[in-house]
Amino acid sequence: MSTSESEALITEIERLREAIVGLRPIEASDEEPPLRSVARHDISESKKPKVSGKGKGPILKLRRTLRGSCGKIYAMQWASEGDRLLSASQEGRGRLIVWNAMSAKMLLTVPLQSSWVMSCAYAPSLKFIAGGGLDNKVSVYDADLEKEYKGDRKMLAELNGHEGFISDCKFLSNTQMLTASADSTLLQWDIERQRPINEFIGHDSDVMACALINKSDVFVSGAGDMRNKLWDLRMHNSCVMTFHGHESDVNSVDMFPNGKAFISGSDDMTVQLFDIRACRQIQTLTDLKFNASVSSVAMSRSGRYVFAGYDDRRWRMWDTVSGEILQTYDHDLRVSCVAVQPQGTALCSGSWDSSLKIFSS
Repeated sequence: MSTSESEALITEIERLREAIVGLRPIEASDEEPPLRSVARHDISESKKPKVSGKGKGPILKLRRTLRGSCGKIYAMQWASEGDRLLSASQEGRGRLIVWNAMSAKMLLTVPLQSSWVMSCAYAPSLKFIAGGGLDNKVSVYDADLEKEYKGDRKMLAELNGHEGFISDCKFLSNTQMLTASADSTLLQWDIERQRPINEFIGHDSDVMACALINKSDVFVSGAGDMRNKLWDLRMHNSCVMTFHGHESDVNSVDMFPNGKAFISGSDDMTVQLFDIRACRQIQTLTDLKFNASVSSVAMSRSGRYVFAGYDDRRWRMWDTVSGEILQTYDHDLRVSCVAVQPQGTALCSGSWDSSLKIFSS
C-alpha cells in the first residue's frame, strides 16, 4: 500500500470515528423521539421515570405493566409486527407467555420441559415460538392463535446439539434458527429436520448473545471472551471480523438500524458502539457514578438512542451523539431484558421482579 493510500485510509477511519452521526438516518440536531406512542396517553401509571443527565431529549412514559408471571423474567422478544410480545420466565420450570402488549392480556402460555429457561424467540410468521436454557436444548412450539387446543401446545421440534446452556436464540426464518451457547459455539438449524446445518466456532468462552442484520445473512455475536464477532451464514464457520474493546464478558448485542454498526453491553459496565465498516470501536457509553453490569441493550429505530438494562434494577436511555443519559427508570429487581418494538413504537423492559413494562413517548 502506497503512502498516499495509507494516509487516505487513516483519514477515512478518523472521519468515521468522529462523525458518528453519519451512521444514523437522522442528524445530530434533530430531536426525533425514539418512540412513537401507540398507547392512549390517558392510560398510564403513577410511577414516574427518574431523569438524569444534561442531554435534551424526549421522556418515555410508562403505559402498561404486564403481570401474570410468578417468576423472574429472563428474556423477551417482540413479534415481527403488531403488538404481540413473547417472554420467558422461571416458575419452577420455564414458561413462555405470548402477550398483547397494549391490552396487557396473556394470549398464550406454554410450560417448558426445560428446568431453567434463559432465552426465547418468536418466528416471523407468528405461528411458532421457541425457548432454551440450561438443558442445552431449544424447544419449538406451535403458537398459532387461530388453532384451538385442549391442553398444552404441541412441541414441534427439539434442537439438541449444543454441549452447554442456550444463552440466546433467533429465528432466521420460519424453518431455520440460530442458537448461541455456553459451549463457545453458535449453530444454524434446520428446524424441520431438527439438526444443525452450520457451526460457528471462534469464541474462547460462553457465547452470550447474537443479533441479526435484517434481510441479510450476516450476524454479530458477543461472548465471555470480551469479544464481538461478525459472521456470514454463507461462509460456513469463518469469522468475518473480530471486535475488541470490552474488558469483561459481553452480555448483549443489538444492530444499528442501517446494519452498518452495532452496540454491545458488558460486565465492564459499558455500552460500546462498533462501526462494522471501520472494524473498530468508536464510542463508549458509561458513567462513573454507578457500578452495575449491562445485562441487555437495544437501539431505537432512528439509531439516535440506546436503551440499556443494568443489574442495579434500572434501565437507562443514552443519547449516542452527546454520550449522555437522558432518562432512567427503576424496576424492583435486576433488569434482564430491553427491546424496542420493530416499528419503533414502544419499548419493553423485563425484570427479575416478574414484570414487563411498556413505555412510549
